[in-house]
Amino acid sequence: VITGAVLGNGSCSIGCGTTISDILRNTGTVHGVVEYTVTPTANGCPGSPFTVDVTIGATPAVPAAILGPNAVCQMTSATYSVTAVPEATNYIWTFAPATGSATPAITTVPLTTVAHGGYLSYGNTITVTIPAGTVIGTYSVAAKNNCGTSATASLSITKKPGTPGAISGPLTLCGIGTATAIYKIAPVPGATSYTWTLPAGITIASGTGTDSINVSVASTFVTGNITVVAVNACGSIPGTTITVTGKTTAAPSTIVGPTSVCSVTTATYTASTVVGATSYQWTLPGGFGGTSTTSSINIVNTGFTSGSITVAGVNACGTGTSKSAALSVAATLPLAITGPAVTCGLTSAAYSIAAVTGATGYNWTVPAAATITSGLGSTGITVSFAAPLIGSVSVTSSNGCATSAARSLTVNKITATPGAITGPSTGLCAAGTAAYSIAPVTGATGYTWFPPAGISIVSGQGTTSISVNVTTLTTGALKVSAQDACGTSAGASLTLNCADPIGIGSPGVTTENMFSALYPNPTSNEFTIDVNTDMYSEVVVEVYDVLGNLLKHEKHPLANGANTMKTNIEDYRNGIYFVRILDDQNNIIYTQRVIKQ
Repeated sequence: VITGAVLGNGSCSIGCGTTISDILRNTGTVHGVVEYTVTPTANGCPGSPFTVDVTIGATPAVPAAILGPNAVCQMTSATYSVTAVPEATNYIWTFAPATGSATPAITTVPLTTVAHGGYLSYGNTITVTIPAGTVIGTYSVAAKNNCGTSATASLSITKKPGTPGAISGPLTLCGIGTATAIYKIAPVPGATSYTWTLPAGITIASGTGTDSINVSVASTFVTGNITVVAVNACGSIPGTTITVTGKTTAAPSTIVGPTSVCSVTTATYTASTVVGATSYQWTLPGGFGGTSTTSSINIVNTGFTSGSITVAGVNACGTGTSKSAALSVAATLPLAITGPAVTCGLTSAAYSIAAVTGATGYNWTVPAAATITSGLGSTGITVSFAAPLIGSVSVTSSNGCATSAARSLTVNKITATPGAITGPSTGLCAAGTAAYSIAPVTGATGYTWFPPAGISIVSGQGTTSISVNVTTLTTGALKVSAQDACGTSAGASLTLNCADPIGIGSPGVTTENMFSALYPNPTSNEFTIDVNTDMYSEVVVEVYDVLGNLLKHEKHPLANGANTMKTNIEDYRNGIYFVRILDDQNNIIYTQRVIKQ
């Protein structure tokens, strides 16, 4: 062997004759040369040797890596090449597309227009066009010469991933509460990751970004869609969607339709839509006909008397919670009657109500001494009477099927009872003044006040407000009634008593014989208390109103022997106040009332 890696030569040596037969094989990737030396002999005598060189060709080596882009995003053409392979005379380029992928076309002119073995041959560089849409596949190239074809070098290219296939996994998770489930698709050619979209109530526990996810399903989950998208550097391709159901539906929130069905022959009822419902189940009362699996139903009334219409959402887990609407043929109670309730001085009056939905007529009744002069059967009547009307004016509505309950208005010839009396009700045990009042009474021409013993009216009798003077009240009721030309109303009442807010008895008391009585009492500006003790270096004087509100809190230092304490109440309103004295331990050592006038 002169060059290369050749096997098989040398099967003949000395005395081989004029012909030899060798099988030579080149085990390398470049040509080899074998040199034969031939020595002619005659009569046992060798002649001059000569040589013969035999060249043995080789199949080319496998091309090195293919050079060129493997992601052809936004590209319309690309160039791919390999380093030239020794001994190669041409190259075979092929593209194997993935399922659903388009195939790039080679735009380089082939070395020959005649295919060999089904393939055209090219040089070590080609240019291709990139089609629109999904391009996923593998370019391969092999070096070739007359001795054979090498193995191939490959390069995978992508433009967009393929379309994801069907999602596999459970479609119903009914009645199992919190659960886990696996959802997956077959791997998508060209995809480098996957994006899953899940409904509220389902979350990925593991497998994010892969073609198989393990999810957690909340017990509150009703229904929703699961989708997946295949992704690579060039974009994303959405796949199919599946609907997953976790539990039966909640009840519809409302049913819209007539609830009073007297004289109704046909009607439509519509339920609010329910999340997760794929259909609806309606239940009709007796006397109703109709069918529907949607959220609305058209009914025919063939003789309804009583009952309810009911609807529930339905899904893969069954029938959900139902919603009902009660139906009735009853007539509606009229609203309030408007018109005079006090008829003193009147000989006629008008009374009316608002129109009642669905009513076909109205029936009015009035006291025996009155006569309806107009408006029978309508929403308003005129009534005449010779004497002031006393009793009730009433009305019912009818709808052709039933009569409603009666709405009534009490009427009288005298004015109404006064409302609540306002004014002080406690702490009225000694002389003083107080004010009381009521709200004006419609139709009243005057008022009469009735004070209890120990209280006298100073001013305001006959009006809505009075001022009184309290002398020796212990307890009693203040009353007032209203009058009009036809009489006197019932009376309103307010109970009065002499309870005081700080527990002072009557008359005032002292726990120790060290204080002279409070004077002057009554007073218009200030009062004085004489202290005859050296037990305390300081005391506190407090003044309260009749409601127990602390109005004054002042400290008085005491010297040995007699002391005089003065407290000014000149700015207070006239009335009764309560005084108490506290020692330095906060003990009550003196109490008394004082009247400001």
